[in-house]
Amino acid sequence: SDKLSLKETLTNIQKGDWTDIGLGLKSAVSMLKEGHDKNNKPIIILLSDGKNDPERNKTASQDDLASALNEARVQNIQVYTIGLNADGTVDKNQLETISKETGGKSFVTNYAKDLPQVLREIYADNSSLKISQQSTITGNNDYQDVKINIPDSNVVEANITILSSKPVELKLSDISGIDIKVPSDKVLYTKSGKYSMLKLISPVKGIWTLKVKGTMTDQIDISLISNYDFNTAMSISPDKDIHKGDKISVQSYIVSNGKKLEDSEFIKTLNAVICLKNLNTGEVKEFPMTSKDNQFVGEVTVPDEKTYELTSKIEGMGFTRESTAKIIGAVNRAPVVTNKSSSIILWSKNAKKINLADYFIDADNDKLDYEFSSSSLDTVNLKIEGSTLEMKGRKWGTDTVTLIADDGKGGKITRNIKIRS
Repeated sequence: SDKLSLKETLTNIQKGDWTDIGLGLKSAVSMLKEGHDKNNKPIIILLSDGKNDPERNKTASQDDLASALNEARVQNIQVYTIGLNADGTVDKNQLETISKETGGKSFVTNYAKDLPQVLREIYADNSSLKISQQSTITGNNDYQDVKINIPDSNVVEANITILSSKPVELKLSDISGIDIKVPSDKVLYTKSGKYSMLKLISPVKGIWTLKVKGTMTDQIDISLISNYDFNTAMSISPDKDIHKGDKISVQSYIVSNGKKLEDSEFIKTLNAVICLKNLNTGEVKEFPMTSKDNQFVGEVTVPDEKTYELTSKIEGMGFTRESTAKIIGAVNRAPVVTNKSSSIILWSKNAKKINLADYFIDADNDKLDYEFSSSSLDTVNLKIEGSTLEMKGRKWGTDTVTLIADDGKGGKITRNIKIRS
């Protein structure tokens, strides 16, 4: 019923001469914000065949676009953009910016026939799956063999999609060449005029044969998306009291049916990375992990006191799985005093300069600002320039000067020095 409603809505949309990306995106974000199935992840697919060219004031459209992108980030709604560039007017840079700012991906194609493949990639990206095989054949009114490779025994279900402009006929045989009934308990089958899908439940590893009969000269696209009952687990050390410059050790492994996967041969085919996302800018950096004892290990250095989301991602030929995120933020360390002597002697009322960096040290290497207060303004004249304290005696006597070092991030410390002149 949802598909029928969607088709009817699309059919009734009136085409016009204007493209108002700001208004369209703002409306989409508003619809998802007002209500969506909380069990499903909300995404937006923005399809455009031109530049942002609104009928209304262009500044108003750009304002709506900025507002929509900000709200999408807040609501964690990814925007995937697709540019149909048949006449070369698509604003690729703007579409890439929209996707990048919301954590989505951008695609540009010159041909509408590429859209099913793009949409499959978007589906796979949001299902923690990857398209592991693609084939294209041209119909000839007879059955043609397409080899389907089930890559390993950990596949829970293999989804074979067949796209064509006209209906096709299908047959299936397993790795032993035995014909499999379609549909059956282990093979689910759905179809429409231009779309067919076979879902193989717990298929045996190896090469299966799909026989496809299509209309003469009809292009038929076949793809395989395999589903795994996998999750990625991650642990980090240290997991608290983290400071700028600290190295965080990360361990990650695959969990299947609630247990750590110990299939060493399969694990050798996987790759893993550490993902560090700056929550202020949205920038994500990846760091490689290495395989060790059926798990992956890696290390990342905390660059500053910003707040980060840290995850690990494991990828195979047909899937990608990301761990639950850990939020980390470096704890600021206040400056501390050094063991430099706290006694200074001024001779003959001469001026003397000292480097305050010799009296304080900051473990985070923050730039320190300095101030002072004096118990008496009669004994010595004081002046600070940068990290230099200049002293000049005014008369004989002793003065206690309090030095204050401030890292600008809430870390502050004082120490007293005695000046004899």
